[in-house]
Amino acid sequence: MVYPLYRFCVERDIPVLLHQGHSAGRQKSKFAHPVHVDTAAADFPDLKIVLGHSGRLETWSDEALSVAIYKTNVHLDLSLWQHWISPDELVRKIVWMRDRIGPDRILFGSDMAGIEVSLTLRQWVHEFRMLPEWAKQLGYRIPDSELNLILGENTRRIYKIPSPPVTARSEP
Repeated sequence: MVYPLYRFCVERDIPVLLHQGHSAGRQKSKFAHPVHVDTAAADFPDLKIVLGHSGRLETWSDEALSVAIYKTNVHLDLSLWQHWISPDELVRKIVWMRDRIGPDRILFGSDMAGIEVSLTLRQWVHEFRMLPEWAKQLGYRIPDSELNLILGENTRRIYKIPSPPVTARSEP
C-alpha cells in the first residue's frame, strides 16, 4: 500500500522514519515490528529508512539491528531508550551496534514530545556525551568522532539539515 510513497521518496532522496516497537493504547504493535521493514528495505535499496526507537530496547532492538546488518539502507534511531537503559547497558549496546553496522547508521533521538520521560533532554544528551568515558571504564572505546556522528552528524546527513553557520567569537 505504501510502495508509491516509497517510490516518491526514492525519486526525491527523502528519508523515511518508521515507528518501531510496541505501541500504546489502541495502536497495533504488529505494524511496528522490524521484520516488516526488511521487505521494503530490500525492494527499495536506495530508500533511506530510519527505524524509530530501533525496535524499542525492551522489545525488538536485536531484530531491528539484524535488519540493519543485512539492509545497508536502514538506520537505527535511539529515541526513547532513556527510559530503559543504564549507562553500562547503553555503552554495550552502542558498541554492539557500531561493531555490526558502523557508527554512521546510528542516530541519537529523544522522542520527548508530549510524553513523560525519565530523563530531561539535557540529561539524555549529557549521558551520551559521557559514553567515551564510560566505554573506557568498561574496556571499550567510543571515539569522539563516532560520538559526534551519533549525536547529530548522521541526522544532518540523512535528513539534509544544514550545519549551523560558524561564527567568529569576538574578544570581550
